[in-house]
This record gives sequence, structure tokens and C-alpha cells, in this order.
Amino acid sequence: MIRPESLLRIRFVPTCGLEFTETQSSGCAGQVLIRTVKTRAKKSQGRCHDPVPHGTVAAVDAKPDALSRHLPSNAHTAIPLRDDAKSVFRTGTYGDIRVDSNYVTVINMPSQPNRREFLKSVLAAGAGISLAEMPLRQARARGKAAIVGTRLNDHLVVFSGAGANVVAAHAAQSLLLIDGGLPERSRDLLDAVFRETRTKKVQTLINTHWHPEQTGSNERLGGSGVKIIAHENTKRWLEYPQTEPGHDRPYGPLPPQARPDETTYVKGNLTFAGEQVDYVHVLQAHTDGDLYVFFRDSNVLVTGGIVSNEGWPVIDYETGGWIGGLVDGLRTLDSVVNDSTRIVPANGPVMTRAELKAQHTMYATIFDRLGKLLRKGLGPDEVLAQAPTKEFDAQYGDPKLFVDLAFKSLWGHFAPDA
Repeated sequence: MIRPESLLRIRFVPTCGLEFTETQSSGCAGQVLIRTVKTRAKKSQGRCHDPVPHGTVAAVDAKPDALSRHLPSNAHTAIPLRDDAKSVFRTGTYGDIRVDSNYVTVINMPSQPNRREFLKSVLAAGAGISLAEMPLRQARARGKAAIVGTRLNDHLVVFSGAGANVVAAHAAQSLLLIDGGLPERSRDLLDAVFRETRTKKVQTLINTHWHPEQTGSNERLGGSGVKIIAHENTKRWLEYPQTEPGHDRPYGPLPPQARPDETTYVKGNLTFAGEQVDYVHVLQAHTDGDLYVFFRDSNVLVTGGIVSNEGWPVIDYETGGWIGGLVDGLRTLDSVVNDSTRIVPANGPVMTRAELKAQHTMYATIFDRLGKLLRKGLGPDEVLAQAPTKEFDAQYGDPKLFVDLAFKSLWGHFAPDA
């Protein structure tokens, strides 16, 4: 059963003008009514009615002042337009969506749509993409902190302060790194790693996903011949500019030598310093290219972005993450560990299995709540007002961005036609 949902599409075509189309579905799947609410467009060989890919939001290929002449006076200032913008966000099957820069699609799911309020709320929602200030400040703070190494055993060290946790495994003459910190901390990080391990050569780097906090040393190390391992999706995301939620500018594309040169779709392993190291894909959790890394003999699990032990995680639904996948991912990680395993999250202190289980329980609870609110037809602001994380906020902080991203991550799975 599909709950009532609404979709406002705004299309700018130089020869046609601007077209508003509201799509409303009700009842069972497949019963969809498409209704043109308002149009200033003149038909020109059918160009004003070309199909728009579902679940796509792209910047308008027009100057703001040119567009504003066609928008309702009470709403047009809410649309964030940038001349260089190509894609604001995507939902659904991310790798297969073709983004057309002539379209803007804004999604809202009110219980009883009101035309005036609907226009006002969905157009304002576009401006809400910039609400990611807190994670940006956190990432910058981590990137300015002193880089500190903490030994896990005689050959494993976890380094904090480079934007994310980085694990270094060292042998007599070489190093294996799990993630590489932010680009601006790469030199300081590597200096700290070399000092602590008394080793000067990195042999292999594993990227647990594509975010700059994990791939910031790729260019420095890849250019010197270091093997870089990652999921295939991570390699693909690094081929194009991407903007991580919580950051204010695009990252990438990385040059070819900085992209992973060995990839996996499911899992792989290597032997380093006599120990088997497994790296395994976790489907659509933090991103669609997440890997965890498990040092078998040391009984140390490096989770990558699936786990944060310092504030709320970022669910990057623009590149395939979603909260349901995060819950499943945490369950998968729990199946790998035992009560003695030391768990290295993307951020924050090393964790125990009990702490991992507690996180799984918490996110499963939040996932269930968000799903119920989605089925009631609520929009992002209405969901935030319901405080679905209220008993956890004292420990994890302001949930605004997390709730926004987690809720929107449901759209491509529970409302794929939205």
C-alpha cells in the first residue's frame, strides 16, 4: 500500500519557459495521477513534456533572476541556484540515474497537500540541504586536532586527529594502512605513522569508502606506487566530483593514480605480517561502497563509516547509504566479532561488542520509528518535530542532520516513485 505522496517538478527549458507538474499517488501501487497544476510553458515539439527521472534533484540550468520571473513571489527565493551546480541530490538507484541539469524536482509527503503550503514547503526544502553545518565543524575540528597514535598490539596502531580514525599495521619494512585521513592532514598523518612505527614505506592502503576523511592520502600514496584497495563503487565515486553531507564543497575527481587500482564487489583478503586480513563489503549502509576490515589473529575489526563513536553518523544517501542498510550492517559486524574483539569505528574511541550491540538496538529503534512516520505521510520537518531520537540526543548531540538524512534515505526504498 502506498501512502499519499506528492511531488513537485519544476522544469526550465529556454524555448518553453517553466513548467510546474504535481504528481499525486494514492491507493495501491500503480494508481498514479499526474496533473499539471501551473504552466507558463509553450509546447515546442513536445520538449516541455519529456520524462523526468524519478528521485532526481538537479540544479536549474538558468540564472536565478531569469527563473524568478516565473516562480510564485512567495516561494522563488528559497531555491538554491548555483551556476556551476549539476546535481544537488539523488535517491533510488544512484548508479543508474541520468541527471538532466534542466530539471529541478522537489519532494514532499504531506498528509493532506495544500497547494499554497505545498509550494512553500517543498521549495524551501531545497534550501535545507545546507543544514549540515555541525558535521562540517566536527570534521574540521578533527582535522585540526593533534594526531595521536594508540597501540592496539605490537603491530597495530590506531591514529586519531586526521579527520577519521586510521589504522596502521606495520611489519619490518612496510605498512598497511586502513584509510588515510583528510587530504590536508595527509602529510602530518604519515609523519606520525612513520615515527610511531619506525617504518618508512607504505605497501598497501585500503579505503573503507570514498569520503575525503578516508581517501585523503590517496593522491600522495597512489602517486608513489602504493597499492590502493577499495570496493568498486568507491572507485567509481572518486571518478566524479561528489559533495559529502556535512561539507560545503565538492571533493574529486581524484586523478587516476589516486583511485583504487584493486577493487572488490563482495570481499577479499590479503596476508600482512603473517596475519590474514579480510575486507568485506557491507551493502548500502553508510554509502554503497562500505568495507569493513578484520585482522583475524589480532581480533581487531575496523568498521569504516558504518560505525561512529563520536556523535551521529552521516547517512550518505546520495551515494547509496540508507538507515535500513546501516541497521543490517551493524548486525553483520556483530556476527563477525566476539566479546574480546576491539572495534575501531570511523570516529571516536575504540569500542567493545557490547557498545556495538547497543548501537544496533538504538538504530533499529530509530529505523522503525522513521518508517512509521513515513507511512503516515509526514515530511522531513514534521518528522524532526516528532523527536524520533529524543532519548539518545543527550549522548549523541543535535540530531537534526542525522534525522534529515536518515528519513530521506528511506525514500528510494519505501517510496521509489517519489
